[in-house]
Amino acid sequence: MFRNITFLLSACFMLTIPLFSICGQDSSALYGYVETAGTAVFDGADVHSGFSTAFRLKGEWRGSAPVTARMELVYREQTGAANTLSLLNELGMNPMPELQAGNPQDNFLESIEIDHAWASAGLGMFDISFGKMPLAWGTAWLYNPTDRLGAAASLAGREAETAGTTALVPVFYPGGSWAVEGTIVFRQRGIAGSALTGSMDPENLPLGLRIRGYAAGFDFSVSALREVWYTGFPGGYDTSVDPPAEGEEWERRNFIGMDTIGQIGPFGLYLEGTFDPGSADDISRAVDLAAGVEMNPGKLSLKAEYIRSSAGSDDTAEYNPALLLSGRSFFLARNYLFLYAGRTFGDYLEITCAGIVNLDDRSSMITAEAVYPFFNDFELKISGSLPSGEKETEYGLDFMNPELSLSLKASF
Repeated sequence: MFRNITFLLSACFMLTIPLFSICGQDSSALYGYVETAGTAVFDGADVHSGFSTAFRLKGEWRGSAPVTARMELVYREQTGAANTLSLLNELGMNPMPELQAGNPQDNFLESIEIDHAWASAGLGMFDISFGKMPLAWGTAWLYNPTDRLGAAASLAGREAETAGTTALVPVFYPGGSWAVEGTIVFRQRGIAGSALTGSMDPENLPLGLRIRGYAAGFDFSVSALREVWYTGFPGGYDTSVDPPAEGEEWERRNFIGMDTIGQIGPFGLYLEGTFDPGSADDISRAVDLAAGVEMNPGKLSLKAEYIRSSAGSDDTAEYNPALLLSGRSFFLARNYLFLYAGRTFGDYLEITCAGIVNLDDRSSMITAEAVYPFFNDFELKISGSLPSGEKETEYGLDFMNPELSLSLKASF
């Protein structure tokens, strides 16, 4: 019932957007895309198929005053190997039959939600944004250590779009190239769709303060932030135990962060990192880092990035796949090298190849992608991935299988 009401309300809102433009009172836009993909997962001699469809409708309204409101409606359907719950069931980490039998009101194949619903206003030296908005800190290309306030990544949501998170973001511009930005987030990571009493406690509110500036050809920022996770099953990452008491499962970590990006000659350089003072006695758990270089000679794009993740381990026996499945971490180990090369052939065909190497256990993952736009608003994409490594290594784990995908995308 709630899903139907959500759809009707959001559809009514979207339909009113063009009316403002017709009346000549405001500036507005309505746009989005539809994408359908078929995926084949090669598990030894077995081949698993999966299909997914994503429909994202975006609306934007600008009033005569410096006020902007935005809303995005998302519909997703994921079946077979494209469905994360199917993957969890295959790994024995999700009791799907019991889960579905106990929740007949839920739909485990498709969903519809309002992903973004927020507004911003310019007030002279101040800007303020509020509502369910995309929060994505950091300038590194693959891994952003300072991105600890917005929605956590998951296997179900690795998309080009940043998921919305309810927050209040005031920004003060004191003059010159400086800005001071505060962020108060009203939803913790790991709670999924659960309503938890601990989420009401002020000490469990994620917070961020960032000072941004520009000097000597480089953009830079320094920040302080508090990341909050609910780590209890099923919203968190600890799937090895029964659900503990809720009060014991709130994890708060404070970080000092920095990032910078700029250009020296033909090279683009960036550096981003965080330090957790609470883990200073174990430096391996205190520092996250991403450092990279990129250049674009002609139609070629090249990138290289070194990554250090404090959530991982340099001992394969301590790998916890639940970290990946919950979005708690992108990585199981600590040190990685990421390489990327892309080139445009002719005027339209774009081919990219990327690889990531786990420097601790020497396993790797190679991905390739080809995108061809038949028209400005219609494209075909073929992509694939090939993991390589011993069985106990990260990219040799049971659920790390070769994949091949073909998708069609229409934008409007």
